[in-house]
Amino acid sequence: MSLRRRLPGALLAGLLAGTAVALLEAVLRVTAGVSLPSELIGDRFLPLLPVDTFLNLLAHMGGPIKAKEQAFWGGFAAVVAMGVAGGVAWELLRGRRRGSRAALAVLALFTAAVLAVLWPVLVASYIGVPALPATIVTAAALVGEVALAAALLGRLRPAGRPVVVDTSRRGLLLGGATIVGLAATGGLAARLNANSTFGYDGMRLLPGQAARQPITPVGDFYTVTKNLIDPDIDAALWRLEVAGAVDLPYTLTLDQLRALTPMRQETTLECISNGVAFGLLSNAIWNGPTLRSLLERAQPRSSARMVELHGADGYLYPLPLDRALKDEVVVAHAMNGEPLVRRHGAPARAVVPGAYGEASAKWLTRITVIDRDEEGYYGTQGWKAGYVHTTSVIDQPRPDAVLPAGAAALLRGVAFAGDRGVSAVEVSADGGRSWTPARIEYAGSPTAWALWSLLWTPASAGPTTLTVRARDGGGTPQESAVQGFAPSGATGLHQVEVRVA
Repeated sequence: MSLRRRLPGALLAGLLAGTAVALLEAVLRVTAGVSLPSELIGDRFLPLLPVDTFLNLLAHMGGPIKAKEQAFWGGFAAVVAMGVAGGVAWELLRGRRRGSRAALAVLALFTAAVLAVLWPVLVASYIGVPALPATIVTAAALVGEVALAAALLGRLRPAGRPVVVDTSRRGLLLGGATIVGLAATGGLAARLNANSTFGYDGMRLLPGQAARQPITPVGDFYTVTKNLIDPDIDAALWRLEVAGAVDLPYTLTLDQLRALTPMRQETTLECISNGVAFGLLSNAIWNGPTLRSLLERAQPRSSARMVELHGADGYLYPLPLDRALKDEVVVAHAMNGEPLVRRHGAPARAVVPGAYGEASAKWLTRITVIDRDEEGYYGTQGWKAGYVHTTSVIDQPRPDAVLPAGAAALLRGVAFAGDRGVSAVEVSADGGRSWTPARIEYAGSPTAWALWSLLWTPASAGPTTLTVRARDGGGTPQESAVQGFAPSGATGLHQVEVRVA
């Protein structure tokens, strides 16, 4: 029988095989937190891109959220397409002598190559399974998905036998099964999509959007995540492992972590991609033991140089040992007096003052002491998150506001300088020729932001540019030179144009 007559059956068989694999992937992701192939591929290769290439790719795809949506839905489509391609390839081989053996050999090599390439990221578990079991489960899932496709193709298109399914009753049944499988896959994918990060990733609080409170409510706290779907940790499965170059490795359950002496730490977090006045800046009170106390219990060896913070989602951020031992670095299990919520890293996360938010790894599962240098998930791209530039923002008045001449106008805003505190805030209304000190109304701790205010009386009518600058706890003024956020955080002074009438 000619290939042309056999092709419809091969395509249908491949479509069914691809659909079955996509359905299995969705089931495993929903029920067991096993990474989707698109998640594994992203975590494996995106960190290898230089930061400029990474940002250009996101821009080309329409921004971070659209890029994630394309990766999510495209991942399922790609699996189905691979099944169709596999069906055609199997059809070409199955009629040949030893064709089935050759196909199995190719599949075995393909599976081995996939496992080898993706091995560093197989450790992720989105329900919090510990590292080794998570790696085994994810590897077994990948092998099982390939085996399922091979078994279905071998069953539907037996080697050495002519099969015509496109006009037979069997073909109609297979077509119906494919439609049902596609519908089931679509339903589970829609469920995952509803549970995804697409609706809140990049959430920020812009000046003027709401009155800035000293402590940011949990629901308003900015959110940035690398994930398509954030971990939803099973507290019964979750463990915090402290290991590596230590003499006394140990593991804690959530109850044991919560039983340790907690520290109350007020700390502001800022995303490294926070442009001037961009809104990715929030303040909270964190509760949990210090990282120092956890490390001292494990007794790091003299060769120790860095401490890796591992998230359940495969995220990795390395801290220099001296920074990890600072008393203000906390492994937090509570935020603003309540247990952590999912999007902010439940059940436990790191809080690392003085570094941008990417250092404060969420969904923390492992703390590993190492005797070598490590760059981490985003450090490999070239991001430098270890130092927070001083920043300040004018919240009030808003741009283009009309202020009456000769009447006092209330100016308000925020200033932040990492773990250095804020010693002063100044405002200029004449292009920086003169500066008026503002009043610092709130400064909860040296690791938190400062809220400031100033009563300013404009003397004459006309357009006016208000500029704010802050000084850190050591008196060093905020950098006025404009620098974009990549790769080490934004600098520059915030300005607001108003009209005095």
